[in-house]
Amino acid sequence: MTQAQTHYSSRPLPWGDESSVRWAIQPVGRAVVFVHGFGGQAEATWDQFSSLLPLQPQCTGRDLLFYGYDSLTKQAPVSAAQFLEFLQALATDPYTQAIQPTLKDARRSDPLFQYQGITLVAHSLGAIVVREALIQAAMDTPPATWISKIALVLFAPAHTGAAILPLADEAMNAFPARFGSLAKSGAKAFAQVLSDLEPGSDALKKLEKDTDALLQQGGFGALKAKVVVMGDKDRIVKAVRFCADPGPKVVVGMGHIGVCKPDSGYAIPIGHLLPHI
Repeated sequence: MTQAQTHYSSRPLPWGDESSVRWAIQPVGRAVVFVHGFGGQAEATWDQFSSLLPLQPQCTGRDLLFYGYDSLTKQAPVSAAQFLEFLQALATDPYTQAIQPTLKDARRSDPLFQYQGITLVAHSLGAIVVREALIQAAMDTPPATWISKIALVLFAPAHTGAAILPLADEAMNAFPARFGSLAKSGAKAFAQVLSDLEPGSDALKKLEKDTDALLQQGGFGALKAKVVVMGDKDRIVKAVRFCADPGPKVVVGMGHIGVCKPDSGYAIPIGHLLPHI
């Protein structure tokens, strides 16, 4: 007996860089948004998440969105501001802004459709982009009310800094097509992004200060990650707690790039995500 189809095929999203989505056929008001890291790609960073998640009973009805952005040359706060525009649209008017432009099916034609929960799954630099977007939303006047719907799941986050030259080398090896002619210039081409990722940079100090202040203020518990996953062979970021985040779940045998790439023989990333969608 073949498994019943739970999601539509992947299709482009009118947001970000090569962003895509797999809409649930029978939605339950929950979305999972994946945000890649430095040099990554909207879907390729996450390997088989887009094909394996729909096979999980817990994922039935969840919309799966893969957000892409220019992680090579744009500063993280700029990428965060653009991601915030996308997140704001998804959280407040998903039908008009995302569903209607990409899917013509009566089963998903409710203009009043809203999400009760949105899980943001970020890797490496993506953790900084996501956190900064949420900080901007929380500091708006008035603060965005949809923040309470957010849950954070982080893989090898770079929010405490990264070994920038090894990061550039690993990213260029893992995603050579993303670098193109810029690769000829080496890491210098990505100086602004990489300098923000240096441990102790002004950008990271501000990120930690703002996060801690909002958590102490109360009402912004979404800024605390539900789970942080690290590979024991990661040589790019350190397994250091960030603000009130939980200690990391360590995956044996995985490095910085591979820790978030599930396949038929490596289901650990899916196992860490499922309780939070």
